[in-house]
Amino acid sequence: MSSILDQPILFSLTVGVLILFLGMVSGASMAMIPALARNPSEQAESYGLVAQFGNLGGTIGPPSFAFLISFYGIYGLVSLILLICTLGIVFSYLASRIK
Repeated sequence: MSSILDQPILFSLTVGVLILFLGMVSGASMAMIPALARNPSEQAESYGLVAQFGNLGGTIGPPSFAFLISFYGIYGLVSLILLICTLGIVFSYLASRIK
């Protein structure tokens, strides 16, 4: 993994791909709301929650990533990403059980 960090062009391409996926995740989240909401009121609340959690992620995310990278290097970054993905899978599973 350290070989990626040693090559600036490869690192830049990797970060670019991650940013591309970040945009697709938020867009997909907004697109799924009409399919998951049971009524217009729930749909409106969902749009607000997604927007507010996006703001929360923009506020908390960069300092968290900077802290973990500065103290634990690339392993801290990967650990945080895996934790976030695991929580996303768990919450998606729990949400699918709600009728």
